Amino acid sequence: MKFFICALDGICLGIPAEQTEKLISAPQSPADTEVLISLPNVFHLKNTDAPHGIVLKSDGPVTTVLLTPKIDIELEIPDENIFPLPQALMGQLQYFTGACFSDHTLILILNTVKLMEMP
Repeated sequence: MKFFICALDGICLGIPAEQTEKLISAPQSPADTEVLISLPNVFHLKNTDAPHGIVLKSDGPVTTVLLTPKIDIELEIPDENIFPLPQALMGQLQYFTGACFSDHTLILILNTVKLMEMP
C-alpha cells in the first residue's frame, strides 16, 4: 500500500494514500464544511508551520484536512511489513494502527478514522 510519509521532529508518520483525496496548500481559514487538523499541534510541537494539506476522503458533508510541515516522500509499504502496536501503548498511541521500519527508520501508521473522531 502507498503512504505519504511526513517527518515531525523525529517522528515519521505514514498517512495511507488510499484514504486521501488530494494534496493541497494549507488553507488560511477553513470553509464552513472543512475541519483542519494540524499534525504538529496533535503532537504538541509548538511553533511548527504546517503549510501543506492532505484532504482525507469522506462520505459526509464535512471535509477533513490534515496540515503538515511537508510531505517527505511517497513510499510503498507491503502489508506484511506493518506490525500492530502493543495494546499496552494504545493510550499513548491511539491515533496509530501500526508501525514499520524502513531503512532503520520507524514509521508510525496514522489511523485517519480515529484522528477524525478526536474532540
